[in-house]
Order: sequence, then structure tokens, then C-alpha cells
Amino acid sequence: MRILISCILLLVSSTCSAQSFLKKNFLLDLGIDVGTYQTLAKNLETGTKVKDGTVGSVFHTGVEYAISDYIGIGAQLRTNAYSTDNDTANARNTDFSLLANLHFLRTNYFNLYFGLKYGTSHFEYDNTKNQSTFSANGSHFQIDLGANLFVSRYFGFTLHSAYNNLHYSNGSLNPLNSPPRPYRLHFNGANIGIGMLLKF
Repeated sequence: MRILISCILLLVSSTCSAQSFLKKNFLLDLGIDVGTYQTLAKNLETGTKVKDGTVGSVFHTGVEYAISDYIGIGAQLRTNAYSTDNDTANARNTDFSLLANLHFLRTNYFNLYFGLKYGTSHFEYDNTKNQSTFSANGSHFQIDLGANLFVSRYFGFTLHSAYNNLHYSNGSLNPLNSPPRPYRLHFNGANIGIGMLLKF
């Protein structure tokens, strides 16, 4: 019984003195992710659909401001590069998203968070062999579950896993010596990542 009371007091003490995320904190992060995605492309003229898959690497940087001891809001910029079956092809996109995170299980140097991101995305594809290109503007949606671990008062690391959804409804496929074709492209997948954190 005495051990149980001691454990409860220790838990309450660590929660009350939580410093890893507090109101007016400002977080800056820089990191890299690896993701797998299912893709669905549709020719809007013929209705033809093509399912495929890809692996991507993501570089991201973002900022977050704590509006309370539990909630942060901010923005993130991501650049994505995707693997292709063709050595002469390049596929990439850039996303800019607003974010909101709920931080919980906070201690002096650790907290978990659940977050949502939503924003705009621009996708580009080019093939240097047959000179075909594809470009589109669309949307990006992401659900995050992660952890922040601080090794000092101002510096730490972040780990997270995420569900990603990218949708490009009005793309343009431009084959060589052929008129442009309206194309729709959809990405659906998951990624894991690690990053560095600075807290002010």
C-alpha cells in the first residue's frame, strides 16, 4: 500500500511539473520521413484507371506555437521524392500545411502528441527519355501520432508515424507530340520519421 501511494505521488508530481510543452513555447523542427503509398491514376477523358505503389522520402521543416499547455498550432513545409520504375523519370511534390497538435502524457523531458495537418500540394513528374511531363495542384491531409524527447531544456528529438492522403483532381499529362490530357492522381499511405527539435 505504501509503495502504491508513493507511485501515485510521483506520477502527480511529474505531471504537475511538466515542462516539455507549456503555453507560449515555440518549437522548430527539421526531419526526414520514409513512406509507402498506394497510387491511383485516372484518365478523365477515357475513364481508364491505373493502380500502382511507390516509396518516398520526405524532408520537412515546421514551426509550432503552444496556445495552451496542451495544444499547439503551426505550419509545415515538406518536399517529397518518389521512387519510380524508370531510371529516366523523376516524381516529386511540395506540400505546405497548417497543423494542430494535442500534447499529452507530459513530463519534464517527454510528451506524446496527436496531430492533424491540412494544406496545399504541388506534384511534378518528368521523363527525360520520352519527354513526357505531368503536373498538378491539389491537397494534402495527414494524421500524426508522435513523441517529443528533450535531452536538454532547449534541444530534443521527435519520432512519429503518420497516415498521408494526397489528392490531385485537375492534373495535366503532357505526352511528347500529343495534346495535354486531363488526369487525376491520388496517393494514400503511411510514413515514419525522425527529426530534431529546438524549443524557445
